[in-house]
This record gives sequence, C-alpha cells and structure tokens, in this order.
Amino acid sequence: MRRAIRNPVLQHGLAIVLAAWAMSMLVRYRLLGSSVLAYLPWIGSILVVLNVLFVVNAFLRPPAGGILHDVVTRVDRIGRLAIVAFVWWAVVVVLNCALDPGPPRGIAAEIVRVGGRTVSAGVPLTYSWADLREAGGTDVVRVVLGPEEQRHFWSGEAIILVDARGRFGLRWLVRMERDPEPYVRDVLRLTPGAAQPWKELVHYMMEHAREREAAEEGRRYLEAHPDDVEFAYWAGENLNIRGFEAEGLPFLAHAVARHPTRYHSYRLAWVLTRRGDLADAVETLTAASGQYPEAWEFPFLLAYVRGKSGDDAAAIAALERVERLKRDAPEVAPVLARLRARAGGTARVADPRSVR
Repeated sequence: MRRAIRNPVLQHGLAIVLAAWAMSMLVRYRLLGSSVLAYLPWIGSILVVLNVLFVVNAFLRPPAGGILHDVVTRVDRIGRLAIVAFVWWAVVVVLNCALDPGPPRGIAAEIVRVGGRTVSAGVPLTYSWADLREAGGTDVVRVVLGPEEQRHFWSGEAIILVDARGRFGLRWLVRMERDPEPYVRDVLRLTPGAAQPWKELVHYMMEHAREREAAEEGRRYLEAHPDDVEFAYWAGENLNIRGFEAEGLPFLAHAVARHPTRYHSYRLAWVLTRRGDLADAVETLTAASGQYPEAWEFPFLLAYVRGKSGDDAAAIAALERVERLKRDAPEVAPVLARLRARAGGTARVADPRSVR
C-alpha cells in the first residue's frame, strides 16, 4: 500500500506543480462559450500563489490552536480541494481538445478590445485577454491571449477564429489568424485590379474551406485578367481536387481556350468525362488530338468516352490509333480484340479497359 505524502512542504510543492500544469493547459486549450472560462488561468495563478504561501507557513510553523491556526488549516483544506477540482477540469479539457475528431472551421470575427499587456521581467509573467465578436453576431466572448498573441492582435482587428467542437462537445479555440480579406479589399479599392493581392485573396479563401467564395472571386479576377492562364488552371485544378468540379470546370475551360497545352486539355477532358458531359469531352479530345497528333492519351480517353456512350466502332478506331502511337499501351490489345469480336452486337461498353 502506497504511503501518503505527509510532509506539508512536499504536499504543497506537488500542488504548485499540478496547478501550474493545469493553468498552462487551460491557456493552451482555450474553451469558448463563456467569458468565465477566460478567468480560469488566473484562478490557477491564485492557487499557485496560495500554495507558495502555505509552503512558507509550513516552514514558519505557527503555534497550534488559536484563530490564525484554524483559519490557515481551513484555507489549506479548501485550497487542496480547489486544486483537485482545477486539475481534473484541466484533464477533461485536454482530452476534449487533444482527442477532437475535427476538422476545425474558420469563422470571420473581430477583436472588440484587448486587455492590458504582459508585464515582463525578461520572461512573460502574466497573460492578457481579448473580447471577440463573430461577424454578424452581437455576443462577445472573452478568451485568454498568450504572450505571443498579445504582440500580434489589437482592438478592432479583423481575424479568423478557428474553432472545433471537441470530443466532449466543449467548443474550443484552435487558433486565431489575422484575416487578410479586409486589407486586400482596401488595397483593391486604392489600386483597382492589383493582380497579386487579388490572387492571394483567392488562395486564402481556398485554403480556408471557402471554395465557392474563392470560385466567385476567381471569376471576377479572370474578368479583369483574362490572360492569366496559370491562375485559371490553378484555380480549376484546386477546385476539382477539393470536390467542386462544377465550380472548377469553367476555369479549366478558360485555360484551355486561351492556351490549350497538352496537360491542360487532358485534365479538362477528364473532368468533363467524370461529370458525364460526354459531348463536350469528345469535342475537347478531338481538338486536342488534332493539335497533338503524337499524344496517345487523347485517343485512349476518347475510346473510353465512345465506349461509354455505346459507340463501339468509334471506340475501336480510337484504340487502333493508340496502338499506332504507343505499342506498349496497357490493355489496349485485349480490349481491342473483345470490341472487334462484338462489333456487330448491341451491348453497350461501360469502359473499354474492362470489356469482357
């Protein structure tokens, strides 16, 4: 059976360590929803200072009996209970945040006000706070600011509040970021059509899961800078990768219309095929095959499209061209043999590469 720690100095020393740990965790994993939560680190600071006083008291050894001894004993007991509750709450918060299934989300917000700055003697001694208000909302919530954040955020600043729901449903603040959108808008008002800030705004929206807004902003950018083919392809490809094919398709089409490179043309044809726009896919592939007659991938994909629409004869012609261009093209010969064997049949071909 383990022996309890009876030395009061060790008891309070352990309490100081636990309270300091809990305080640091509550600053690192900040819960949202109530301004009261922002004061928990200060409560931890009070508990640390209180236990330091208890350590001093243990060394001084005040005489037993009397009012002072009774008061100190009761406060000591209450302080220990408070630290136990404080540490257990910190454990719950850490598990809630560290085991969060995610993903986090970004919310436009504004810093209403910031508290007093850190008083430092070589290292930060205290933490500050900030009152936040979500865009379009009226409620103000207070959060703790660490020393680094105090140097980067100020009152009235537009920010992105990145939060998560937590494993136990306790909403918490993952991080705060400066929102560049208002500043880019100001730049564009002062310098209409400025290309680089505009593109950075689209990139920022894309990276913060605002794909539809990024697509709309990107369309306006291309109206002002129609010759920026590199941007058009980048926007279209990123939207497609993120599952926004309908929004990304016009960008790819714009890139191909302005500068139909081999790779851009193939990506456009593939997206059209995935979406079931077979007529447009055939048109794109036919044009690309004419522009790049040595490229085998266009007739290869064209065979797939023709086969998908049930046109076995056209699929055969496309695969025969692939054979001429690339003898070692995968699976072309067996698929071509199967298609020729059933050329007079009525069966539809789902995929020339898997015809049985």
